[in-house]
Amino acid sequence: MTPPIVLTLAGFDPGGGAGVLADAKAIHAHGGYAVAVITAQTVQNTRGVFQVRPEPADLVAAQLDALWDDLRPQAVKIGMLGSADLAEVALARLVDFDGPVVVDPVLRSSSGHPLLDDVDGRYRALLRRATLITPNLPEAARILGKNLRSAAALCDELVKMGETPCLLKGGHGEGDRLEDWLCRPGEAPRRFSHARLSTRHTHGTGCALSSAIATRLAHGEPLETAVETAINWLQRRLASTGWSLGQGSGPIDLLGQKDFSR
Repeated sequence: MTPPIVLTLAGFDPGGGAGVLADAKAIHAHGGYAVAVITAQTVQNTRGVFQVRPEPADLVAAQLDALWDDLRPQAVKIGMLGSADLAEVALARLVDFDGPVVVDPVLRSSSGHPLLDDVDGRYRALLRRATLITPNLPEAARILGKNLRSAAALCDELVKMGETPCLLKGGHGEGDRLEDWLCRPGEAPRRFSHARLSTRHTHGTGCALSSAIATRLAHGEPLETAVETAINWLQRRLASTGWSLGQGSGPIDLLGQKDFSR
């Protein structure tokens, strides 16, 4: 069977833990075929992001046109864009696209480096276009421009903002349980709760999760099923990681390589 083509539109992490390299691993882990357009080059390693340089908008647009002409995707995942200009480019290419679009609003690195120049009207229009957005708690608050800490309040405000389903990720919360919330217009939020794992290998969790969801949607799974399956898969990958790569937030074994017999 031919796998569904899933496009990742995201930044490049030379360490391979996040961005398009992590996205491609997650897409292939879920039975998709990954194609990618890089939105920004970064200088980073497991200890942090030190520099970001967005790609020219005309180059990104040309790459998307080439893919649309020959390797048209069945689903799109959008991660770090680097500039609001690229949000406008992405939105223009999605005008005649009827497949699922998952937007992971990567606004700031875990080390504190800004990864998007402005959350302006163009970026908000892209969020409204999405099938699902997957912000963490700080990203949700920035998108809303409100200092809200309650997951329930953030869910309610995000849905009202654009009538777009939202998976609010709880990794920045507190306590022994990590709670993610799937919020959809007109429905009670669905909570996914699991034990918070003690591991430093968490680099690229948001990239991997959103890419996994996009791929499962490309296979035709309902939204809630795709979200639940992707969350459970990521938890298993986080629990199984035993690598010691890098000195900071290490990469996740997304392809199960540690499990392969030699």
